[in-house]
Amino acid sequence: MRPRRLTALAMLGALAGPAAAADPQPVRVYVPRSIRVSAETLRMDDICVVRSQDEQAVVKACSLAMGRAPWSREAIVVKRQTILSRLATAGIAASRVRFTGAQHVVVSRNEKVIGAAELVKAAEGFLKKNHPLPAAQGYRLERKAEDVVLLTDRGDTQLRARLAEEGAQNRVNVEVSVLADGRQLAVRTVRFRIGYQHRQVVATKAIPAGGVVTPENAKVRIVQDDSPVAQQWASPFGKVLATPVSAGAVIPLSLLRKTKAPIAVRRNQRVVMRVAGAGFTISALGQALEDGRPGDLIKVQNVDTKRVLTAKVNADGTVAPVYEERS
Repeated sequence: MRPRRLTALAMLGALAGPAAAADPQPVRVYVPRSIRVSAETLRMDDICVVRSQDEQAVVKACSLAMGRAPWSREAIVVKRQTILSRLATAGIAASRVRFTGAQHVVVSRNEKVIGAAELVKAAEGFLKKNHPLPAAQGYRLERKAEDVVLLTDRGDTQLRARLAEEGAQNRVNVEVSVLADGRQLAVRTVRFRIGYQHRQVVATKAIPAGGVVTPENAKVRIVQDDSPVAQQWASPFGKVLATPVSAGAVIPLSLLRKTKAPIAVRRNQRVVMRVAGAGFTISALGQALEDGRPGDLIKVQNVDTKRVLTAKVNADGTVAPVYEERS
């Protein structure tokens, strides 16, 4: 009985030996976080690194198709599970795969995008240096240029701007060229309109009718407009609103009124009439026939002569005759 048993064990060992020796080599796959490609279609070796002692498995894996490449400014995400599925089609089981690196790779085009904001900045810098405008005027962007997309990353690029053909009245066109190694790769036109700087008064709080405009409830901002400044600017602060305005509303200058000074002389009040000249001052007593604020012209009767004259009211309550007395 024992010899038969040894023979059976020997046979089992002979069968197990070749199977163990045939265990497949692991396939190691490194997944980068991102990669940029130039091809129109993707292969496995475009998006990850495959290593194994089984050279045949590496060749099969690297040649596997992974679909189309991303379009311009598009990103395609390839996950580990997708990679496992494609490897399985080449006969590489998931149990053989050993992943390192990221959980997925983001695939994008190997291109360079020069955005519209960068092109506008170059055009504005050119105008500021070569075509400065008076302080009351400025350039206002009318239409920005489209982005420049270079289908391959050319490395360092330079932007060069120049004045293009003159556009319509009050408009300026600037051509911005994209250069690499002295070669022009693309040209974009940026259009500006010449505008005028206007000051606007904006309510920061609601102001009722008759309310005084102050830095606490209003601010002044600069805006660009196509029309020249129509009227001379005067500070709005200290003036009174003719109608109420809400917070955030623009306050037209036509709604602002000067605040009235308090009455300095009342009707029937005795006032001092004073005339000053070179080296002399003449004073007399008068009676106001009207109320008056500083700067107002009112009728005043001379107490002694009973004659009526026109006088200008001073801030200190005195009056200065400006016309001849009359009965």
